[in-house]
Amino acid sequence: MSELELTENMNELEQRLSTLKRWFDMGYITEELHNEYSRRVLNDWFKRPDDEKPFWKRILDKAISLGHTVLAVLVSIFVRPSQITDE
Repeated sequence: MSELELTENMNELEQRLSTLKRWFDMGYITEELHNEYSRRVLNDWFKRPDDEKPFWKRILDKAISLGHTVLAVLVSIFVRPSQITDE
């Protein structure tokens, strides 16, 4: 995703959230509805396919996945010797 597309997507998100805030400030929606709709907008934003996610979000997801793999390998290294000595 290009920087221009990312900026446009961020502007769209900001616009939706600011519209909800304006409606709440004007009394068109209750605080409960404002919170619910804001949560929905943010959830939709984060559930976008990977190719639509910002670059740093994709990098963070990959780093977390790699971290889980490394942790699983380290745990298995320490668990196996203790299982061998117990037998």
